[in-house]
Amino acid sequence: MPENPQGEVNDEDFGRYQQAWSDGDVEGIVTGMTADGLYEASFGPEPWGRRYVGHDEIRAALIEMGVGQPGHANHVYGERFTIGNRGFSEWTSTSTAEDGTTSTVHGADFYEFRDGLVSKKIAYRKGGA
Repeated sequence: MPENPQGEVNDEDFGRYQQAWSDGDVEGIVTGMTADGLYEASFGPEPWGRRYVGHDEIRAALIEMGVGQPGHANHVYGERFTIGNRGFSEWTSTSTAEDGTTSTVHGADFYEFRDGLVSKKIAYRKGGA
């Protein structure tokens, strides 16, 4: 993503970052974030879920979650909005268990951008464990 000193991000770059999530592209997700980027997953033991900071932690978390692996959830984003260096988007994620049953959860992500990259991605979801 190109540099932008105001922290804003254009819609094409924002869409490319979200497409990396939809495609299960771990490296695309990581390189779309600042080196000190923060990702708060929509699950975990803390009130904010589980928090990961920096490329190495985020990459390890994505791999542990099975992002990009066969059977990983299909993540589809809805509309996205940006205001200055902040963004918001809704999403739907459907996963299929080994026995063929499916489960669907809906969620939303809140973003902050710096230098054209995601500096924070805070995820929330409804339903599912």
